[in-house]
Amino acid sequence: MTTSTPTPAIRAVTPGPGGRPGRPTRRGARAPVAVAIAVVAALVAWLRLPPAARDTLWAEDGRVFVQQRAAGGPFESWFVPYDGYLHVVPRIVADLAWSWLPVGSLASGVTVLSCLVAGVVAAGVWCCSRGLVASPVVRLALAAVTVLVPLAPLEVSGNLANLHWYLLWLTPFLLLHRHRSATSTVLASVAALLIGLTEIQAVLLVPLVVLARLVRRRTAPSRRDLVPVAVLCAALVAQLVVAALTPRADAPGAASTVPQVVLGYLTSVVLGTWVPSASVMGDLLDRAGWAAVLVAAVPFVASALVVVRSSRRSTVRGPDDDASGRVASGRMVLASVVAVASIGLWTLDVVVNHGPDTKFWFADPGRVAELGLTRYGVVPSMFLVVVVLCAVDALLLSTRRRLRAAGAAALVVLAVVAATWFVGPDTVRADGPRWERSLGTAGDVCDGGAEVADVAGAPAGWGALLPCDVVDDVP
Repeated sequence: MTTSTPTPAIRAVTPGPGGRPGRPTRRGARAPVAVAIAVVAALVAWLRLPPAARDTLWAEDGRVFVQQRAAGGPFESWFVPYDGYLHVVPRIVADLAWSWLPVGSLASGVTVLSCLVAGVVAAGVWCCSRGLVASPVVRLALAAVTVLVPLAPLEVSGNLANLHWYLLWLTPFLLLHRHRSATSTVLASVAALLIGLTEIQAVLLVPLVVLARLVRRRTAPSRRDLVPVAVLCAALVAQLVVAALTPRADAPGAASTVPQVVLGYLTSVVLGTWVPSASVMGDLLDRAGWAAVLVAAVPFVASALVVVRSSRRSTVRGPDDDASGRVASGRMVLASVVAVASIGLWTLDVVVNHGPDTKFWFADPGRVAELGLTRYGVVPSMFLVVVVLCAVDALLLSTRRRLRAAGAAALVVLAVVAATWFVGPDTVRADGPRWERSLGTAGDVCDGGAEVADVAGAPAGWGALLPCDVVDDVP
């Protein structure tokens, strides 16, 4: 009688350089790696923020999410609309922070929890990019973009008010991923539900993903893949109903013109990916004019051409069931979706939320230093970096040594840019006000007989109105 030794489960082999089989990876290793990525990414997001910013509540974090949680009980504020739509994830995190943390640690706790959400998103991108790109290094780079994109510390990183941007960033990876197990489908569906009930802009990505998959038949979804899409659509329907029934604040100033939308994209997104400082960008544009933008656009255009060429070669060379062909097709779909979404999201945001920081002029491009950069450029910039990384993935799989070297060099350049702008010079909240000092000032107000005190946050006027019995309990 013979006994057989059970073999460990392994995932499908990822094609190596030139379409050759790569090393298989154990399925059981994915969860620990995902947890490690989440923890490291959260730490990176935390370290990119100046010390004062970590202990300062930003905008809606105090005035809306924390204040409304303090006024009610657990779960009560989760589905309360604000400014025209639902913000379920920020409200859940605010609920947890208020329930778990002492008031004196609330601001830093909110920052930690927000960084943890970004870390979980980074892990989600790593998991969902499997099958869309072949190189493990590129998958890690895609996860790292979540917290290393140069524009992130400007306003998006480390606060509740901007968690929705990270969920939007995760959306195309989540919808394009092939879910091969019931567990994966359930987790993706939960994530899709949270995305849809938090980020109404995801409505733009759904038709892009569906259209791209219809065009690229190799990536046609299975029934299991459609479950997260259906859940997201249902959540977005709820968002659209809320948006139709809930008033929204009018955007300030006149609507942006088409040239202003285009110039804003070229500066805030294209050039902002490499130079995320408004002052440095203004000086550069004053000296070089729009030629600086053209130079900044070259890597993105060249990367798009590389992805298209690799996809065409794969279509001609291999059969439909060839592993290399499937990866090339998935890469093409991902690059196509994010490239269009980058332009579409910027246009949508600027048209709907036009303000003084979205106005740009042909005659005076250097005025970007005066206007500053806006959070609306962060995710469009991240999507452009995805196009570059898709091209890197194609180059690293090439049979030509020079092309593989070019792919490695591109990764080095991206790493240098991320290191150069690790802490952005234009980071908001860098000067506070720190939460502890704001609580002290609020305590003085309460000592004067007030029942409610305004605990200051940033920017001015966005503090949290808290009952004095809560403020007085702070040691």
